[in-house]
Amino acid sequence: MSSLNDLDLCIQDYCENLEKKLRMQFPDTQTTFTYEAGRKYVKIINTHNGQHQSSHSFVVIGDQGKFKHGDILKANSWKAPATNFVRGNVLSGDYVTISPYGI
Repeated sequence: MSSLNDLDLCIQDYCENLEKKLRMQFPDTQTTFTYEAGRKYVKIINTHNGQHQSSHSFVVIGDQGKFKHGDILKANSWKAPATNFVRGNVLSGDYVTISPYGI
């Protein structure tokens, strides 16, 4: 299993990739992607114009049942992921189909 430091670096790359995709279409956008770690998940936060925030996705910390360390889950709400299926994995870089607008 990768360390939390590796996960942190991969999540930074994931956020940068989301911003890059958005800036390709809207060069002057003021939207940023940051993250906040919890106990089970890392929440990816989409911030518009420095004030409006929404959950973009969640990244799994450690293996949890059907989900593996680094799996990307769609946001169900501000506080919780949708647990129906995995959208990619930040450790493998398998998130090219994920857009800044959602998953």
